[in-house]
Amino acid sequence: MIESCWENVDYIFLIDGKYKFYDSVFPFSTDDYEDILHRYPNVMVDVAPDLLEHEKRNCYLEWCKEFDIDFLIIVDSDEYFYDCNWNKFREEITELDDGYIYNIKNYQYVKGMDSILPVDNPRLWRNPGALEYKNKSHYQFGLKNSEDHEVQVASRCIHSIKLYHDPHLRSDERQLKHDDYIKRLEEYEQTKQLWECNQEKATREYVVWNS
Repeated sequence: MIESCWENVDYIFLIDGKYKFYDSVFPFSTDDYEDILHRYPNVMVDVAPDLLEHEKRNCYLEWCKEFDIDFLIIVDSDEYFYDCNWNKFREEITELDDGYIYNIKNYQYVKGMDSILPVDNPRLWRNPGALEYKNKSHYQFGLKNSEDHEVQVASRCIHSIKLYHDPHLRSDERQLKHDDYIKRLEEYEQTKQLWECNQEKATREYVVWNS
């Protein structure tokens, strides 16, 4: 992920450390992230092991508040940017003032479907320092110091940058551990299986996208 964007962004906030429900003997990544810090001068690493998912995600929102970040793009470790026009993207975001959350086109591998499907994901956040994950959930977010648990996602989708989800960036062993972690997380958050939700959404988006 870092290689695909580091020259086009101001900062990369990397939150390291295993999630609370993730089965691992190591509390943090065994990769040499110090080498990453030397190769990419705008990468900042926070080691925060054994946190719940929403707690870990709130770590980068706190950094956004500290650094007064205007826009945040949320990217997972098994995703990377491709087919991007960063100059056009910078022009587009100057016109975004009607909300906090915007969609980015995400070409996503969906479990149970042997294909990559285009999905609109709410990955571009405006004024992220004013937001937080709420209700002990990694999919509910709202304004800080507010009772609201949801911030409406703007209908527009940004097409100048794209994300590609590649599950092969994880080894088979890590993928199995990830699947087990997701099940534990869903039990804790009491949510429907997320991959089923993504599968349904991706199918709908695929029909619309091809029409």
